Amino acid sequence: MSYWQEFIVTMRNRKNLTTDVIKVIIVLFIFSAMAYVSYAWRGFNTDHYEIPQSLLPPSIIPIDQGTYIFFPEVVRFSECWMGVQVLPGEMNATNWINENTDPTDKFVDDIPGAELVMGMTTRVSTVGGDWANAPHAVSDMYSNSEIYRGTDPQKAHDLARQMNATYLISPNRNVWAGAYDGPVNGEKFTDPTYFQQVYKNDDVTIYRVLP
Repeated sequence: MSYWQEFIVTMRNRKNLTTDVIKVIIVLFIFSAMAYVSYAWRGFNTDHYEIPQSLLPPSIIPIDQGTYIFFPEVVRFSECWMGVQVLPGEMNATNWINENTDPTDKFVDDIPGAELVMGMTTRVSTVGGDWANAPHAVSDMYSNSEIYRGTDPQKAHDLARQMNATYLISPNRNVWAGAYDGPVNGEKFTDPTYFQQVYKNDDVTIYRVLP
């Protein structure tokens, strides 16, 4: 190999090495910027949300009141998991479910409530647990959410029947129904044409979805 050929190979190798070093530096810079923005940069108050201390379980080490979250959706999407999951009356209702329903009955419930029912009674639900592995999981999620969010009793009934649900649980708290996080619009469930109340305590009401 001639001198010039060796020189060209050497310069090419140096160029490749320089390019690799530059790529590493760029990646490290982007990562550092993301970490800084997410955890350290206070920025403008109007662009950030303080973590509501009331949402943090007592077992969590108190977070500085000045702590900010850069992405506002973090607070909104974590709120339902950091607050009350299920009420004591919902736990009590599982005794009634075990004693008065068939193991094959299916329940309309929100995700936390459904996982309570499945864990304590082995009944299945429209959402919760491994429901995402079931057929039509996405459409069922939206149907489940519309049942709690909507105002039309016939539509709620028809959606529940389409998912082969035989009972519906209406808790006295905000629900996380899959695509809806908010209060239960429960007046529609009192329509005797479509639903029959079969159990009630201070925290929850259970309805039979009529044929």
